[in-house]
Amino acid sequence: MAPRLSLLLSLVAASTLVSSPPAVAAPLPGCRVPSKLAGGQPTDTAFSISEDTPDSLPFVTRNGTTLLVDGSPFHFAGFNNYYMPTYAADENLNERTQDVDVVFAESEQLGLTVLRTWAFADGPQWNSIQPNLGQLDERVLSQGLDYVLAQSCQHGLRVVLTLTNYLTAYGGMQTWVQWFGGTSVLEFYTNPTIVSAFKTYVKTIVNRRNSLTGVLYRDDPTIMAWDLANEPYVLGDASGEILRNWVKDMSAYVKSIDPAHLVMVSSWGYFGKSTPELQPQNPYDLTWRGIGNNAGLYSADPLCKGEDWVAINELDDIDIASVHIYAEFWPVCTADCQFNLNQSAPQMLEVQLGMQGYWAMCSQECKQQFLKNWLRLHFEVAAQRFEKPVVVGEFGAQLPMADRIGIYQAVYDEVLDAATDGLPAAGSMFWILQPATHNDYDGYSIYTDPARYPHDPKPIQPIPSPTVCSGGNATDDFWGAGLYLTCSAGLIETPFNASVDVNTDGWQNVIEMIMEQAAAMTAMSQ
Repeated sequence: MAPRLSLLLSLVAASTLVSSPPAVAAPLPGCRVPSKLAGGQPTDTAFSISEDTPDSLPFVTRNGTTLLVDGSPFHFAGFNNYYMPTYAADENLNERTQDVDVVFAESEQLGLTVLRTWAFADGPQWNSIQPNLGQLDERVLSQGLDYVLAQSCQHGLRVVLTLTNYLTAYGGMQTWVQWFGGTSVLEFYTNPTIVSAFKTYVKTIVNRRNSLTGVLYRDDPTIMAWDLANEPYVLGDASGEILRNWVKDMSAYVKSIDPAHLVMVSSWGYFGKSTPELQPQNPYDLTWRGIGNNAGLYSADPLCKGEDWVAINELDDIDIASVHIYAEFWPVCTADCQFNLNQSAPQMLEVQLGMQGYWAMCSQECKQQFLKNWLRLHFEVAAQRFEKPVVVGEFGAQLPMADRIGIYQAVYDEVLDAATDGLPAAGSMFWILQPATHNDYDGYSIYTDPARYPHDPKPIQPIPSPTVCSGGNATDDFWGAGLYLTCSAGLIETPFNASVDVNTDGWQNVIEMIMEQAAAMTAMSQ
């Protein structure tokens, strides 16, 4: 293991991070600075461009397995925040000043250098970029996406812009299919009319001139990469050909209209048909999306999600390979964190009761070791098979805090160790950095404000809270499900230490790890 950088006195201590005044912005060299951005918060969409700074900001480029900036290797620690363009476009500026601008300030204090965010918001929703097919809202684009790009440059951030989403949040593929009267997400990949319409949207974004900086998106080095889609699946396609063909077509199209920028697709990292020898290395996850919680018990689970990581990233017009990691969806494993289904006889598995009350067949230590092995395998395969850099495009962990600390440590250690060993580990982006005022909707939020981590020890509920299994409601528990779960809870012994809050104690360790990783990756870029 490569030695990790210790926190120096010059770094802001985690416990005082948010109470300290925001750091003075350290723009990327060569940013185009709108005059009102330099002097304070803009209140309208009319900005004059400062010509005092030359357009000397270099693009992020690729040479084989290495990302480069001005000829030097570029390694990074970054973060995800999908909603920033939408919130920045708040007409009252409340969400911009109290949320988006706070995220920028905190990212700088943490030393992060890459932001991944959405360049889409489809359908009838608040501050939608494209409320109707082919109709883009100029106000949202100029006050939202333009603002985020301009401010990113001012805060030393490169940006990965994601163009659509397999999940339903912010519209994405489902909205595109519905606009054309389709009935399956498969049509997003295969219907020529939908593909053509999506290309038109992409072309509009790529060729947009930023209203704040005057720079065309295709000419803006602040943008590190175009991300074709977030976590695309094609459920039921064990060949992986449908997704591969779509990625091949879309990546070639983006390169044809913007050859200066890198292109990637935010996949999960499953090995598919092109690498049968690697398929046994796939984790088996329990996914909630349409195939139920038994999915993890079938050896075909990852294969049938339609992804072939190697086949996708071998494509000529893909520059960066991406892996997304959420280890809580890997509950089925044996001592080596793999589950090999024995179809001829029952298989005995050791299980334990997790902190949140769910049975887990894989300890946290086991998951963390599997995670490191899984990442190392991707770095090695990328070096051997297609010679391109790999990024952990998303990773995170829910509570308890000990689990989060373990996952962050595993990802950061392996990325840093692999990069130190000369493998193509370019960087990572955790999910998700948010200000203290933003709700933790999915349980992954990283806050730097101590107020978000009150010390409030509570007994661990040994099983999920009583729910009604019959489909009725709490007052109509005909089958007595609530009584059953309450009885079970009373018969299962669980330790409780009244001085320890398993959900908040140790949060400073996560902040320290983020800062250490950012410093270490930046040091490797110098």
